[in-house]
Amino acid sequence: MRRLVVWVRRQRWALDLPLYAVFLLLGPNIAAKQSWALQMVPLAFLLPLLVRRRFPRTAAVLIVAGVVAAFTDEVWAYDRGRSEQALAVVVFTLVKKGDRLFGAVVAPAVLVLEFEWGSRGASPRRTRR
Repeated sequence: MRRLVVWVRRQRWALDLPLYAVFLLLGPNIAAKQSWALQMVPLAFLLPLLVRRRFPRTAAVLIVAGVVAAFTDEVWAYDRGRSEQALAVVVFTLVKKGDRLFGAVVAPAVLVLEFEWGSRGASPRRTRR
């Protein structure tokens, strides 16, 4: 058992596998009549999570930008599950790496997005007619 614990501590990517599985299992919230490639685009903003330990600031900026784009776009509209989880992971990584100041800059962006999601309900963009 000790050998397993030592191996897992050396292989940090092994700890991330369940996290990535959850992201993949939370399927895209888009219309079924779109192409396969278009359905995979919402997963693209999760790619920075793969390098978040080495480049935490870059990953944080890219994920916040991707979440904002996914939230304001009518195609992917309401992808709150993966978005919230990605933002939480990125803020945790910043704090864990000791970059609390940058984490304090990213956290208000998370709060603003949460407030917007809560105030708009299930539809991110209101249409005026």
